[in-house]
Amino acid sequence: MIDRERINVVWLKRDLRLKDNEAIANALKSEKRTLLLYVFEPLLLNDDHYSQRHFNFIKESVRDINLKLEAFNSKVLSVTCDIQSAFNLIQEFFKVDAMNALIKWGIFGTVALIGSCMLKLFSWMQMDKKAIIREIKRLELQVSSLSGKISE
Repeated sequence: MIDRERINVVWLKRDLRLKDNEAIANALKSEKRTLLLYVFEPLLLNDDHYSQRHFNFIKESVRDINLKLEAFNSKVLSVTCDIQSAFNLIQEFFKVDAMNALIKWGIFGTVALIGSCMLKLFSWMQMDKKAIIREIKRLELQVSSLSGKISE
């Protein structure tokens, strides 16, 4: 069995900066080499919610980071594939000890988004419920008004 080098991987997602980046700072505190990774995921590339302008901005940001990293003989590895395939490939060559992508923030953000969506859905459902009740009351008033006119 080949003894693979142990490394840290920083998966860059939204925080495309070198300064004040907690994930990078944590990875660099260790004695291991750090791989900076950006993955252009086909799922996002094909999503209508993202424009080509968004991806061009990301590419420019990665290029800017790479220019800053030239002084350290390093650069961001950017690939186009799903994240699972990217990590499988990395693990063929390296032993990944730490994956500093601020996972706790990702989980918190996901939970917060789900919570927000649920509240909005609940609020929307409540508004519809009240609208239906108002409509029923309006119809009841019209029916009683018409029945009063018919009985006259």
